[in-house]
Amino acid sequence: MKNNLFLLSSLLPMFLSLLQSDDSSLQQLQRGYYLQNGILSVEPGDIIINEILSNPKSDGVDFVELYNYSGKTIDLQHLYIAGVNSKGVAGSRKKVTERSILIYPDEYKVLTTSPSIIRQHYPHSDPTTFIEMRTLPNFNNETGGVVVYSNGTPIDSLFYTSEMQSPFLAIPKGISLERQHFSTPTNLPGNFRSAATATGGATPGYQNSQSPVDAERYGFFLKSRTFSPDNDGFEDELEITYLLQQNGFMTNIDVYNANGQLVKKLQRNQSLATQGRITWDGLSDAGQRLPIGIYVAVVETYHPEGTTKMYRLSFVLAARL
Repeated sequence: MKNNLFLLSSLLPMFLSLLQSDDSSLQQLQRGYYLQNGILSVEPGDIIINEILSNPKSDGVDFVELYNYSGKTIDLQHLYIAGVNSKGVAGSRKKVTERSILIYPDEYKVLTTSPSIIRQHYPHSDPTTFIEMRTLPNFNNETGGVVVYSNGTPIDSLFYTSEMQSPFLAIPKGISLERQHFSTPTNLPGNFRSAATATGGATPGYQNSQSPVDAERYGFFLKSRTFSPDNDGFEDELEITYLLQQNGFMTNIDVYNANGQLVKKLQRNQSLATQGRITWDGLSDAGQRLPIGIYVAVVETYHPEGTTKMYRLSFVLAARL
């Protein structure tokens, strides 16, 4: 009881200051907890490594994405990161930030030396999550690792190899490694995989492309069985949506006319996210507008583990009379 009273008395000034402050501070309190004056510590598993780009494009830069898997609001100025060489030896630590930057529960933060380059290479990234560091640790392209520290204590670490990338990737440069499960140990085999090329090869600042999904139906579906590419703002593109039960699938999509002639190679050896959409503007491979009629999209999916499946989606390319 005495210890509880001491804890309450030590917390009281913080609560009083929050009650006397503006609404934003109260919202921060409602969303989690401050890491302040050593009252709350960051435990292993609170902040986890969610994505890493160690082999960027020729004119690109590395990044490390962190995810707050705790119920706390944590100040990142208490965190450090270090690179790990191919022999498993950690290098010097780099402080994440010199100023107070909060990361809330279920929030992402992306550490990089050049947010502008990351934004340029991955247009769908969320720039509000970027933290610009003067220097990042040196990450080997193919084999190495990263360690995250809180005030000197390791709270998460990842060791990666080139074998973790998809075997279907001819050139892995610019393709990040994404975490599959938050609750699974970071270095459990299979917990990090290549990001889907359909999403640009990386997902800095938002949900990973290879995150598992729960749904009653899996497969490929047409949003509408008709489309009219006449730029009137209504169903101008054919839209194929998909939901896959397992990550790591590759796809080929061909479009045939009613005579069985191949008119469009829509996708070739494209890695897929677990869910997404694919569109077609009604033009042939030669860039010509195709005539109205019935067409069939043949979707072939295949997986490194040997699973293959084929879908046939029939639809009508229409036009206004």
